[in-house]
Amino acid sequence: MKPPLCTDLWLVRHGSRLDVEQPAWMDTAARPHDSPLADNGRIQARETGAWLAREIDASHLFASPFQRAVQTATPIAEALGLPIRIEAGLSELFLARWFPTHPNLPDAAALAVDYPAVLADGSSHVQPNYPEDEDTANERAARTMAAITEGYAGTVVCVSHGGAISHLCQALVGDIGRSVHPRLCCLIHLQYRDGVWRLLRDGADGSHLSITEETLRIF
Repeated sequence: MKPPLCTDLWLVRHGSRLDVEQPAWMDTAARPHDSPLADNGRIQARETGAWLAREIDASHLFASPFQRAVQTATPIAEALGLPIRIEAGLSELFLARWFPTHPNLPDAAALAVDYPAVLADGSSHVQPNYPEDEDTANERAARTMAAITEGYAGTVVCVSHGGAISHLCQALVGDIGRSVHPRLCCLIHLQYRDGVWRLLRDGADGSHLSITEETLRIF
């Protein structure tokens, strides 16, 4: 494997979902598998963007094409002054028990209509297969991390999902990636130095947020 161009990688989980806070939303939703953020999630996203803008000098911002991830990335993009690159490889795991049918997520051009920060002409490096299991999820995560870290220089921020983040971490740091805490709008920091990736921040510290799982009673 060639040395990465990326030296610092930040993984962020999306904020609180509307379908979790208000389950009745799913009863009439046209796309019940693709929940937007709840108002609390939007607050979390803004606070995460503000923290990142104060603490890091980011070069690139990626997001999963799920609506909740793009909505989380939007205020982060505004705070960092960066466009959003849509990467399907950062999507939630395509497990059959979570998605009875293929999610059929929109591409960057479609998302850019509603989210101007999205690069409309971008294309994902990796497309998930459906359905996935643990092995195919690991393989997808490895290809996604290779594409991002080997293709984009500097400090990179990726907005992803609770189920996917540990797989993404494992692709870089091995079994220690299983120990991360993919909390809502978590901040997980991996750094490449002296030929190896290291986990510097595991997502457990939510001090940048005024609203947490404990606040919402979501565990």
